[in-house]
Amino acid sequence: MIVPSIFGLTDDVHHYAKRFLAEGALVYALDPFWRDGHGPLRIPQDSAAAMARMGQIADDTVLQDLLARCARGLADEQCNGKQIVLGVCFGGRFAMKASQHIAPDGIAVWHGAGLLPEVVPERLSATELSFDFGADDPLIPLSEVDMLRSSTNHLNSTIRVHAYCGHGFTHWGCPCGGRSRC
Repeated sequence: MIVPSIFGLTDDVHHYAKRFLAEGALVYALDPFWRDGHGPLRIPQDSAAAMARMGQIADDTVLQDLLARCARGLADEQCNGKQIVLGVCFGGRFAMKASQHIAPDGIAVWHGAGLLPEVVPERLSATELSFDFGADDPLIPLSEVDMLRSSTNHLNSTIRVHAYCGHGFTHWGCPCGGRSRC
């Protein structure tokens, strides 16, 4: 399950989904913004519009959509019973929120902010966790990454900090190549 950034189901999300499919995964992607009818936004040109629509959605609605998609994925006849939730940026918080309701086998978060309040260790003891952050991210200070590391160090977690990367470094096609805030 992929939960994208505030830009929605952009070309890079489709690219990653195809890569996961090529490796044999059954891939579902959630469009948290399907109700606004605007579709994916351009990175970074539509940053202001993305921030504005992020403020117009209800977390509970996105979480319920995500939980429904996860249930649908597990019920798919092609599913092997394993579930990994990837949250990109904005989607990271929802990947962590979902763990309070379901028990995914893995959660991966790429440059996700606001994760710490969503970490519930007793719900994550059987979940493999993977977090990736940029060392030069103006939105996620390394002190926040260090607090996340402290709160998950007793769990099966890996936290990587990528040198010379800013916020959004996984968005390919970003003119800065992830080195600044796009």
